[in-house]
Amino acid sequence: MLLVKGRQYLEFDDAALVGSEILFLGIYPPKLMWFDLDGKFLRKEKLARPTDTGVFSEDENRYYFFNDTREPGEHFVESVSETFQDTVKVLP
Repeated sequence: MLLVKGRQYLEFDDAALVGSEILFLGIYPPKLMWFDLDGKFLRKEKLARPTDTGVFSEDENRYYFFNDTREPGEHFVESVSETFQDTVKVLP
């Protein structure tokens, strides 16, 4: 269970260390949440659909997220820039 500002999130699927921040993935409703290493909430990014797991590439400054596909036209991997300004979808 993840507790943020008195709100409980009953599930999260994965966590990743990105620089000096911890990124939680797989939260419902779908969002990404960042915390500092002391557990202080920093920011969140709402998502159109859930993500299962992910990594951050420091070489490319990009996030890569893996999702189970269930519908035609969905992709297994989505990549977004560090600023979430562009999206690349691969592996249909």
